Amino acid sequence: MCGHSEYQVSPEQTGVRNRSAGGYLVGNDTIRTRRIDVCPYCRQDCEQDSDDHIFPAALSGTLTVNACKSCNDKFGHGFEALALRQLQNLQVYISTWGIDFKRSDLVYRRGYEHEGKTYDVSKTSHGAHLRLSDPVILRDETGKPVGGIYPTETEARWHAARLAAKGRAKEPTIDRVPHPESRLHQPKVEFAIDPPLRRLALKMCTAMAAAFSEWPLTLNPTLHEQPEAPLNSVLVMYSHADTVDRLRPALAHLVYVEANPQHACGIVQFFGVLQVYCELPLQVGLATPEAYCGVLDPITGSETFGPTTPLCVSAPPLMMPVAEMTQGIQSWLEAFTQQAVARGATHPPALTARVKTDILIGPNG
Repeated sequence: MCGHSEYQVSPEQTGVRNRSAGGYLVGNDTIRTRRIDVCPYCRQDCEQDSDDHIFPAALSGTLTVNACKSCNDKFGHGFEALALRQLQNLQVYISTWGIDFKRSDLVYRRGYEHEGKTYDVSKTSHGAHLRLSDPVILRDETGKPVGGIYPTETEARWHAARLAAKGRAKEPTIDRVPHPESRLHQPKVEFAIDPPLRRLALKMCTAMAAAFSEWPLTLNPTLHEQPEAPLNSVLVMYSHADTVDRLRPALAHLVYVEANPQHACGIVQFFGVLQVYCELPLQVGLATPEAYCGVLDPITGSETFGPTTPLCVSAPPLMMPVAEMTQGIQSWLEAFTQQAVARGATHPPALTARVKTDILIGPNG
């Protein structure tokens, strides 16, 4: 892990959209998304158009579908923002294993704690890069500030000048304080397959179906409920199907949708591991089954979309014994390690999970 120096002040010396093509590439053919005049989310006329990404732009997605601005804004500031914060933190965490993602500017805010201090985590060529999240203020016995530890030299100098101006330090000193790197451990990441993340998966499936099919979908009220409201039409899938996994490279995001005479549904995979099943409300079944798949590789930034063979996906159980859920999560962790190695990870940890409401992913020990 690569440490980042801090600066201590002491009182004295004494101590989008693919706009060029409007579509996507399958081999050498450019195929355009279907132009729609009805918002896929609220089923109302798009009086004020906006471009909504099928794979969120925060994950490096570029292809968009036409949607009304109201839905796009509401989702973007609601459940989508909550879900993407988790996914971006997870990407930073995975990147510290020695993987170079297309988007390298992400920061896991307050992602690491050490000796009472909290750090932001980002990625360097040597692993995790730490930066103090907030200043640590040092106070005298009366509670007055007399110094502190700051993320940057600029902040340290500014606070040193204030201490001197207020007479709390005659000659404040600024010292560079390196991290005790030998004692640092791999950070952990807290992750929840919660309602906001599941609603994001449902939104992606809805956008995918609207962009490339003419299925008679109806309004899905689940998308418009409060971000934390429970939902039963979007379920976590702890077991993976090889037929789905073969549609994408390791660690890639995937959205797959299918419709048949009985129903329509979709599967979303984040980083090739976290998997969510979504029921799509279909007004009438299709005589002939159809399926479409989109893949976003966050390492190369490439996106591919197109029709595929229907897989006849079955819904996972609504309820699951804790033992089976724990076993499924452990299989996710093994898949994370295997897929990371397949994409060139140089130092993936042996992962374990502490399963409560959330999933805390981190190295053994």
